[in-house]
Amino acid sequence: MKKAIFMMTLLLLLTPSLSYGFRCGTRVVAVGDTKVEVLAKCGQPDLIETEVIRKVLTSADKGESQKITRTVEIWTYNLGPRRLVKILKFVGSKLVSIEDGGYGTAPERSLETISTADKIRLVQALQEMAEKGELVIWNPNTNQSFSGRDIEQIVLNGNAIQISLSKSNK
Repeated sequence: MKKAIFMMTLLLLLTPSLSYGFRCGTRVVAVGDTKVEVLAKCGQPDLIETEVIRKVLTSADKGESQKITRTVEIWTYNLGPRRLVKILKFVGSKLVSIEDGGYGTAPERSLETISTADKIRLVQALQEMAEKGELVIWNPNTNQSFSGRDIEQIVLNGNAIQISLSKSNK
């Protein structure tokens, strides 16, 4: 039994530092979250990098080629000298991977509070998702859900985000 525990521990230590989630204050960020969710949980990252990947696929049967472009956004959170840097990769609006970097260098920061600028960015991201039809809001009081196309307006009001539905859905 001790040998099995030793082997499991050794295996865990030797695996690459790829994680499926991490804590931002009291909230957990996980693979599959959207940019909006991560912004709401962690605030603005310390660094955002954009990488455009272009591929040309050629059909062996017909000899036709197709160009595919994919944009990957890489967000870096420097969580202070006692925590590992977190590197988040997004394809589209979805978080696809979380990697650990080295220990951070910045002074520790509180992730519990979100700046006004980040709140504005959050509202803008919600509006973009609503316009694309990617946003779904559920009202637990009425047990109804509304898609982005049902939303008329999203407004920041102090610490609250107010969402107005179009007149046909009220």
